Amino acid sequence: MVLDYAPIRKSRFPRPWIAIFITAILFASIHDWWEMPSIFVLAIALGYVYERTGNLWACITLHALFNCTEIALFLMLPHMG
Repeated sequence: MVLDYAPIRKSRFPRPWIAIFITAILFASIHDWWEMPSIFVLAIALGYVYERTGNLWACITLHALFNCTEIALFLMLPHMG
């Protein structure tokens, strides 16, 4: 049995990674300094998923999973103060 993977969608932009990178920097820069690294990685991942699938629901699902993970980690870690 051969697995059939979805083909990579042809991008509408000649260099989508430049746009994704710039957008990720801008998106991370509006957050607190301690959130910036994880938000930057999230933005790169969201850009990749959208470029790969062309499906906004996939990005929404990934963002929701990221938020749920952040909440779970916050609740499981001992609180300072």
